[in-house]
Amino acid sequence: MLYMPILTWTKENSVGVKEIDLQHQKMFSIINDLYDSMVVFKAHEGIDEVIESLVDYADFHFKTEEKYFEKFDYEEKEVHEAIHQEYRDEVKRLTEKKGEGVGVEVSYDIFDFLQKWWVGHINFEDKKYTECFNSHGLS
Repeated sequence: MLYMPILTWTKENSVGVKEIDLQHQKMFSIINDLYDSMVVFKAHEGIDEVIESLVDYADFHFKTEEKYFEKFDYEEKEVHEAIHQEYRDEVKRLTEKKGEGVGVEVSYDIFDFLQKWWVGHINFEDKKYTECFNSHGLS
């Protein structure tokens, strides 16, 4: 990272599960890389590659959470998985729009969406499963 991070991980972002926290930190890092690509390099080189890594890593992360939802019979499993699908659908919509040649403006839309979504999702949705995961030995 070359620029001041736009997202900074703090203990308030922790869901109390080390594996998940590390994945969330990685998402913050990739979002910060996207910001670097957009702002520092100004030519917007590498944005598509960063967005692709965001999509891939988010999918990996969601699969991790969903594996535990199933394993621990998490009460809010279906609701949480639906939220993950809404995220996937919105990122797909935004990346398709960018692919249509709409350009740099869409990159900022993607960045804005990702930044707000991840902070909100972690702090309001993911923290709901902390007690369930911890009670099954994840910490």
